[in-house]
Amino acid sequence: DVWIDVRAQTADNMGFSKIVFANDITGWLLGTKILFSGLNSITLAGYVYNTANGGSTWTIIYSDTVTFSFYYPRSYFQDIVFADSLNGFFKSVIGSFATINGGFSWFPAQSSSGNHYAMPNPTLLYAVGYSGIVEKSRDMASTWQRLTKGTLNSIGKVRFFDSLRGYISASKGYGDGSEFLKTVDGGNNWTTATSLFENKGTITSFYFIDSLHGWLSTWWLHQDPYWTYNSGLIFRTNDGGSS
Repeated sequence: DVWIDVRAQTADNMGFSKIVFANDITGWLLGTKILFSGLNSITLAGYVYNTANGGSTWTIIYSDTVTFSFYYPRSYFQDIVFADSLNGFFKSVIGSFATINGGFSWFPAQSSSGNHYAMPNPTLLYAVGYSGIVEKSRDMASTWQRLTKGTLNSIGKVRFFDSLRGYISASKGYGDGSEFLKTVDGGNNWTTATSLFENKGTITSFYFIDSLHGWLSTWWLHQDPYWTYNSGLIFRTNDGGSS
């Protein structure tokens, strides 16, 4: 297979933060460019790119420039999610926005307290974040409902297959591992999917292609009588995360 360097189609010194696909051909890419960084201010440009041919070519469908004083974010975006090829949502340093036409136009949405999102259908959104925050919107981010916490640790990743079944990963701190939790009732209650990562594995990302099959990457802590070191490990599950 041939890999295409998309940087040639974007601005110089662009930093990419996330890529999502709704299907084999339609996807979106987030980019941030630091235009100016000084002692008391920073100027960022944020871009959303779209592809309609599986990533062969990319075009800008959203762009914005913002300057902050005495606040220094390094990325314009926090997250972007799409339920399908039309309906999506992103949160940025200036607020939250939603789309119903594939990102070619965006309208203001209500921001949640979270900074990572899942969008299992066109109107339903889940948000997670620091100190175990889990929030839910049933109206495409017009309003948000705070759900019962499944953990007190900060949640870094979330994935929902439908309106009821989902997973989150929460970091317990360096060297203490991560929690990997699941819900089957739309986030009202959370239980441990597996305890494999609670003492050694800091979960950096996970992805499922369906409710059973997925992959999970970790920063794994190794300890023996002589030294302690970390390595990157990837785990696979065929039973919905139980093993």
